[in-house]
Amino acid sequence: MPIGDPQGGNFQYTTEGLPESVFMASVPSKDPPSAVGFYRDVLMMDVVYSGPEEAVVRRGSAIVRIYRSERVGVDTGIFLGVDDTFDFHRRMIDEGVRFKLDPKRLPMGVATSFFDGESNLLYAIETGAEPKIDPEVE
Repeated sequence: MPIGDPQGGNFQYTTEGLPESVFMASVPSKDPPSAVGFYRDVLMMDVVYSGPEEAVVRRGSAIVRIYRSERVGVDTGIFLGVDDTFDFHRRMIDEGVRFKLDPKRLPMGVATSFFDGESNLLYAIETGAEPKIDPEVE
């Protein structure tokens, strides 16, 4: 009998309790209160809260937790959604942001990668793109 079935026996799961989205992503920082500046001033994210061990910033549905760690400069694997990757790239260049990858078409859309203030690698990808599915993979 599943724990959530008080009637004992005939309960069948459909989609209850399954993940629907990525709620929040985490980025390491040696000094979270200082790191907030990049996300607030450059990426124009609102500060939800900021403390000595962690901070949380948000813009739309993108929520980033900045946590204290001695290990920084990592590839976060985080893709932030943007309307237009080329506009994002141009704007961030004007802000002095360093890039690893100029905008490039990937299977899921046009993406770019950039470094935050502590050399953590983040990505931006266009949200309205139609994925290019390889027919041999299906």
